Amino acid sequence: MLRANSNQVNNAAELVCKKCLSVGDISDSYFTTTVSALNTSNGTLTTSIGNSSKSEVTKRQSSKDSQRDAYNTGIKYLLRGYACFPSLEGESAQRLLNVVNSFGKINILSYNEETAELTSMYKKLTTEYADDLAKFSDVSSRLSLLNTTNEEFKVIQGEVSKLHVDMDNTVSASKQKKVVMDILNNNLLLYLESMAKVNPATYASLAEDVSRIIEDANIKIRMSLRSKATDEVTPEVAEQN
Repeated sequence: MLRANSNQVNNAAELVCKKCLSVGDISDSYFTTTVSALNTSNGTLTTSIGNSSKSEVTKRQSSKDSQRDAYNTGIKYLLRGYACFPSLEGESAQRLLNVVNSFGKINILSYNEETAELTSMYKKLTTEYADDLAKFSDVSSRLSLLNTTNEEFKVIQGEVSKLHVDMDNTVSASKQKKVVMDILNNNLLLYLESMAKVNPATYASLAEDVSRIIEDANIKIRMSLRSKATDEVTPEVAEQN
């Protein structure tokens, strides 16, 4: 029987569903109901597996947050340097620095709070202090980069929020995998094997095709496990008897 992780179960079940749905001359309510249940459950598994991409999205979120923190810190250092010179530029730099400092330690805020504060700071500097800002091209360029990065962060934050909603509405991949495996192994495959003996003209070829799909999956799994024999086997890989 099929032994696999969530992705492997998902792929094998998809192939089995396609094979069964391509057979149009079987008038068997149990068969059609079982294939339909497998197809629906495997669709849920596909969604659940997709939610595992959350880790990748949150990595991008963290990386983008670090970028905007770096730009914000760089702007402060530049303005502190310019503010040390007793000139008109120094006075302008001090005014800009006062605005930046008025927002406090933005980088210790929550993601949503930091996003809002950076947006407000950008708008204030580029509107109320546009004349002062125009004297420092390097500060202006970094502020523009900070704003662009902050806007990109908003997009990623939206992806993360959607993933949280999706995960609230779906079961975990590991749990759904067991549902799909149960239908595939204990309902569909055993039924086809039994019916192939009773009515070989109708079921023998299909039962053989489904068994072959599962065996092909098992071969790939065994090869994968052998290649990782020296590595730790993750809890996701399990055997279904």
